[in-house]
Amino acid sequence: MPAWLWVVLMWAAMHLPFAAVPEARSEEGRRGMMARAMLEDGNWIDITICGERYIKKPPMLPWLIALSARAVDSLNEWALRLPTLLSMLAAGLAVFAYTRRYLPDRSALFAAAAFYLTPLVVEKARIGETDPLVMACSFGAFAAWHALLDRRPPGIGAWLAAGIILAVGAMAKGPPAIMFFVLGVLVWIVWQRQYSHLPKLLLTAAIALAGPFAWAAAVQAPGDANVWQREMFQRAAFRFGPYLANQAKFAAAAAGGCLPWLIMAAPVLLAGWRKRQLHQPGTTPPEPLLLAYVGAATLLLLVFPGAQARYALPAAPALAVAAALRFQQLSTRRSKAIPLIAAVVALGIAARIVVPAVLPYPHHNRSAARQVEQAVSPGETIYKLTPGLMNVAFYINRLVIQLSPEEFGSTVGEGTILLYERDKEQVARQLKLEMVLHVPIEDGRKNRGLVLGQTADFFNGNAESRHRTSGL
Repeated sequence: MPAWLWVVLMWAAMHLPFAAVPEARSEEGRRGMMARAMLEDGNWIDITICGERYIKKPPMLPWLIALSARAVDSLNEWALRLPTLLSMLAAGLAVFAYTRRYLPDRSALFAAAAFYLTPLVVEKARIGETDPLVMACSFGAFAAWHALLDRRPPGIGAWLAAGIILAVGAMAKGPPAIMFFVLGVLVWIVWQRQYSHLPKLLLTAAIALAGPFAWAAAVQAPGDANVWQREMFQRAAFRFGPYLANQAKFAAAAAGGCLPWLIMAAPVLLAGWRKRQLHQPGTTPPEPLLLAYVGAATLLLLVFPGAQARYALPAAPALAVAAALRFQQLSTRRSKAIPLIAAVVALGIAARIVVPAVLPYPHHNRSAARQVEQAVSPGETIYKLTPGLMNVAFYINRLVIQLSPEEFGSTVGEGTILLYERDKEQVARQLKLEMVLHVPIEDGRKNRGLVLGQTADFFNGNAESRHRTSGL
């Protein structure tokens, strides 16, 4: 059996079972609601969510979710997660193919297994979010670029291929999606003093960012530039103490999320520092490129305010390759550590397959949505007056409109209102409410309970108001 097929089987065994069992979580409901709006109104450019414009990120992931919904004939959990699952498959095959250029099949398979068992990857492997897609595009562009760069004579193809692959990730997350590739290659160019490559790198970046900038130009309205600026730089009052605490938290979480392979990869990355200057033309060794790809962007994240561990996810495939290079070195020396490493991989794969089968999967959001549907007449509009609650709204088979309490009071005035329990008193001070339903939702220490209410006039049966509200 071809070695790459083992990677496909490994991916299928570790990711497909129970992939659709957990209900929508994290940002999945938000992306799903965008895809639903696309499918219903046919507008795939100017994205809305619960009636509100959404411009924080380009719409590649909602596009893919909508296409997945058409493929599976339902906007369900499979549709939400199919882009992520395929991104994981593509990334695993890229890790295997890149490693196989330098090492035998056994070590290349080890690289793929190490990648799939990286804690940061495990956390995001079955969630319909942008990070797995960005990771796959970032490392896929790096692997394709390096492979084409070593062709003799080298041409522009490596840079064009990288730009096209990065363009998919950039349409999912904007400029941050190209950060690992661009900074890593820039460092490599400086190390090699091959400044003639700088225009080619700029061409790659221009190709990658053409889509997001074209989309931004197509949808831009007054005030959107400030939204994009806040999304990119998270502007807030800078305080040195919280900044240091957040950066230390990021460093610890990112390093812990890459264990144990970070330990194995460290000697290879250090070797990359020693090999950073090529003394003769020929095939570019992987060690300095891996160090540049992982190190440059990670150092930026260490000082970037508000960095989160998931931002380091594109480094995971490269660390898996570096760990495989170290694995091959230990195998050649017949190191006693090899049986222990093999046991860790075998146990990790077994746990990745078995643990999801025994985990309890709560269905709080589904249950809450059913209770809301039972309390609201068919065809009646629900006004969501609180941020969040998207994972509940995703399962509600009613029209859900997002408004602030001030907007609701000044434009609609009467209707059925959905909000978090914690916001009930604040909204009740602005609007005269009658509580219809309370749904407690326990999520650790957070109170995610929701309430369904109606304005007093609506609750008392104002027929004219009811008709106007439900027909909005």
